[in-house]
Amino acid sequence: MGRTAFTAANKAPSTGINTSDLPKLSLAKDEKARIIILEDPVTVWQHRLQMPKIINGTVQKVEKERRNGGTYSDYDWEFISAPRCMGKEDILSSDAADPENCPMCREAQNGLLQAPKRRHAMTIVQYGTKKNGDVIQPFSASVKAWVFADSRFEQILAIAEGLKEGASLSTRDLVLGPCSDPVFQKFDVTAQERCAYLELDKQEYITALFEGNKFSEAELQNLAAWESSKLKIEQELSRIRACWDIVNGAQRPEPSSATDAAVQSDNSLKEELAGLLDSQTGGMGAAASGDPLDEFTPKTTPKASSGALSFDDLTA
Repeated sequence: MGRTAFTAANKAPSTGINTSDLPKLSLAKDEKARIIILEDPVTVWQHRLQMPKIINGTVQKVEKERRNGGTYSDYDWEFISAPRCMGKEDILSSDAADPENCPMCREAQNGLLQAPKRRHAMTIVQYGTKKNGDVIQPFSASVKAWVFADSRFEQILAIAEGLKEGASLSTRDLVLGPCSDPVFQKFDVTAQERCAYLELDKQEYITALFEGNKFSEAELQNLAAWESSKLKIEQELSRIRACWDIVNGAQRPEPSSATDAAVQSDNSLKEELAGLLDSQTGGMGAAASGDPLDEFTPKTTPKASSGALSFDDLTA
């Protein structure tokens, strides 16, 4: 191969959307933030792929603490990945699963995985503030991406529904924090009667800042849940099936050649896993009351939505 000149024409071809460098909203311990929501979030559906950890052929278990102080034995779960669901959006919105188009949804029906969960991402404007959340002078602000699970969505939804007639989230500052747990991003969200950028006559500045720097829908989708290849997902599902074969002490037939006996075995496995998942919120570790950027297990199963998600519609 010949030499390649250092010119723009020879830049490496793009292999996708890189979201690793996008500024994201994240609070440190005891930190507060003051933000503005100017548009609705992008919503995707996400699976969490995991399996019991096996070392030298032995299934690993751990003791976990219940909220009431008691303990129980659970699998030591090995996290694999958290890809975007491959189902069709309209089917997911109505049924919360699409086993016909998504192999992960099919395995969820078999009891090997949980059904997909909703994840949301949106562009917000964050004020420059003091530690107590007061807006600093001279006035400043920055654009960031905020990614959250359904538990946080419900929190913001409640605020939107509680606003006075004619008001919207874009005319109310939201104060986040103080943050009690930076790992799980545990903090309260409260609406303020004041809207600093409107009171300080900074509407033109904020609008220009937002419009000039907001993230694309594709960027927000990838922040919420990365789109994996079908080949990689099938490889990861094969690992999970093989793991459960060891856990259950029997070889599990491939779905394409399933017999009545295999179906019965799958149903038994489904019942076993259902009890496990019910006892500990999906077998993925206790869900936090906040919603970290990597929170895949909201406390409640997302309800199916029959239309587009819009905070403004809620306050109309």
